[in-house]
Amino acid sequence: MKIKAEVKSAFIAGASLLFLVLAGYNFSKEAKAETVPFQSASSLSSEDSSIKYVNADYFRKNIFDYSASPNKFVYKGDKPAIVDFYADWCGPCRQLSPKLEEVAKKYKGKLIVYKVNIDNETELARIFGVRSIPMCLFIPKNGTPIQTMGNLPMNEIEKTIAQIM
Repeated sequence: MKIKAEVKSAFIAGASLLFLVLAGYNFSKEAKAETVPFQSASSLSSEDSSIKYVNADYFRKNIFDYSASPNKFVYKGDKPAIVDFYADWCGPCRQLSPKLEEVAKKYKGKLIVYKVNIDNETELARIFGVRSIPMCLFIPKNGTPIQTMGNLPMNEIEKTIAQIM
């Protein structure tokens, strides 16, 4: 009798484990199906996009020279801007990217959208204390930038743009 109970318990435990493994497998397949297509910076030309992919040199020359002014943000641009700190492998970054593309087209000539790949531009990631991505800086023409984290909904992006315009 005792052996039958142990066999029965082992069978139930094994069946439960198998169920959990299969449920996890199906869940991961569904999660993969929901990924958003993304083009990396290297696959986009400036003609295809309203977004400017920038490196540290460009950033210092055209956006903010953090070496000349390490304690105060002094924006060099003549239009408000959004700087998106991202990585190609980041799921939320890939979800945010089409929203920023839409913003860049909608506000073309009034607002500039920049993207900084933190895997390639580790200096910029360090200077701005990027610990979680996506991280965006919404930069007014004059004043203090607004920092946001995560894949913002479009209405939050629009609200923040209104604050910097």
